[in-house]
Amino acid sequence: MLAEAAAVTAMGPGGSPLLGCASLVSQARERAAYVERLSRMSDTSSRYFRPGLDSHVSREDDLPKRPNVILIFTEGLSQEVIDDERDVMSNVRSFQGQSVSFENYYNHSFATYRGLSGQLFSGYQYDNYDANALVSLPQALSGLGYATRFINTEPNNEQFTDYLGTLGFDEVVGEPGTYSGMAASMSDGEAYERLFDLAEELEGGDEPFFAAIYTFGTHASLDSVDRRFGDGGDAVLNKFHDADHHFGRFMERFLANGMADDTIVVFTADHASFAERGFVTAFPESSYRAEAISDIPFFIYHKRVVRRVIDAGGRNSLDLAPTLMDYLGLSAPNFFLGTSLFEKDGNLYDTTFYDVDATLSTRGGVVSELDEDRAKQFEEGLSGYLAAKLPKDGPGTDV
Repeated sequence: MLAEAAAVTAMGPGGSPLLGCASLVSQARERAAYVERLSRMSDTSSRYFRPGLDSHVSREDDLPKRPNVILIFTEGLSQEVIDDERDVMSNVRSFQGQSVSFENYYNHSFATYRGLSGQLFSGYQYDNYDANALVSLPQALSGLGYATRFINTEPNNEQFTDYLGTLGFDEVVGEPGTYSGMAASMSDGEAYERLFDLAEELEGGDEPFFAAIYTFGTHASLDSVDRRFGDGGDAVLNKFHDADHHFGRFMERFLANGMADDTIVVFTADHASFAERGFVTAFPESSYRAEAISDIPFFIYHKRVVRRVIDAGGRNSLDLAPTLMDYLGLSAPNFFLGTSLFEKDGNLYDTTFYDVDATLSTRGGVVSELDEDRAKQFEEGLSGYLAAKLPKDGPGTDV
């Protein structure tokens, strides 16, 4: 089934299945050859190594010295969904308005596998499943005394479960079983219930915690398994509204039990909403310039936070890890390509969207082609980074 879908994608509608399969084989060979060339490059990691992170933000006086951190990645969520006048996601909008929030902030890649790993390592992937031998955000925090956990909302998906094991968390939480979400996943209601339970459990420990989750319910082509929006006739509106309801319920409980005194909540997306037919119908005023790139939410909430909105100026989600470390007042050795959004200027990487099908600039919040000089610089820098992140025993990628 997956191979058939890939062949259709490769050959296009109405194309020849034989030519489509031939194209896939050719692409696989090209990828394998490229990764082999990367593996033969001399060690390039020193080009990307930073012994620590500079501070660019003044901490609020009421923020604990080493607060717990809850990081929520919402599947495929563009900022325009939150901003929509129909109040599809009123809870998210409300908490965003009470937070340190970043506007004109874009996804750096597409889709989930690239989006999660890329943000946690602050680097790019070549293939969806390639490993990264450098330092991830959870590894950096673990080295600073944090207990790190990631909640697996697709525990029946062996491929996804194996992938989560490469992100550097102390533990991936979630057992195979029967869940009410689509594709045998946790529904967003179940996901937020599990997140609250885990946070309560970790709060009783002797060390601060970093708990992250990816919620699946807003994935393209799905409908809500729980709540409906309006008359319930639009699956896209239903699923975003359902996710918002359960986020709101989680935050209500989070504030009520005292956990909010020493815990911050970080809300963002794995990547932008995919502009498939249903999404365009639900959001006809969409400002998309491409199917898979748009501005996405990123906000940091603490119950005594000083509310402010910071214009990211088109910088992207490679900046999540250094920004969060900066806000926490923490520093650690790293290989982050991104920079803190509290720092005035970004760089070539954090204004460049990259996946295997597209390389685009988002500078100034405008999606455009890279000019020739920047494209050449990016290609050279990307190759060096992809070589640096390869496991030392070989390419280690599925191509």
